[in-house]
Amino acid sequence: MATHGVKGWQHIAGSHAMKVITHSKTPYIVVQSKPYRPVKKMIIPVDFTREVKQVLSVVIRYAHLFNAEVILFEQLNRDSFIQHRITNNLNYFTSVLNDEKIVFKIVKKEFSLDDKCEVVTKEAAETNADIIVTTIDPDKGITDYIMGVEEQKLLANELQLPVLCVNIYHFSSATDQFAMTE
Repeated sequence: MATHGVKGWQHIAGSHAMKVITHSKTPYIVVQSKPYRPVKKMIIPVDFTREVKQVLSVVIRYAHLFNAEVILFEQLNRDSFIQHRITNNLNYFTSVLNDEKIVFKIVKKEFSLDDKCEVVTKEAAETNADIIVTTIDPDKGITDYIMGVEEQKLLANELQLPVLCVNIYHFSSATDQFAMTE
């Protein structure tokens, strides 16, 4: 799906792409006007949420399909409880990626929900990533958009990188949600 960014009232109500994705049962790749380049590096922000694990089956499928390297972007947090959850998620990712024989590396930086887009986009540029992978929370209202939705900012990122979006409430596994012929 293509997006032209957020304009006018879309800052309050959300972009057309965001509305489609939040109601979709299938993952979407959102692209901007930047020309296509092959997917060789995928960057995935790994945070403390259990929902972040839902991107893994899609990442595995695309990493195998494109022979792509995965960059696990670990969120560092000063709170030990939250950091423990992040570390558990990262360990889960690394275990599964090792089992799948997918090349990956880990990058660690501190970021919050307020600056996630800026930090992830900067790291995507530094690591020369070709696509950003993220979860989409469909329970966003007008108040959320007025305050600024990070997922929306990622979709319209300044690098114009494609963003692979997985709706956390509708998605169960890559194989039963969309078909890809090999």
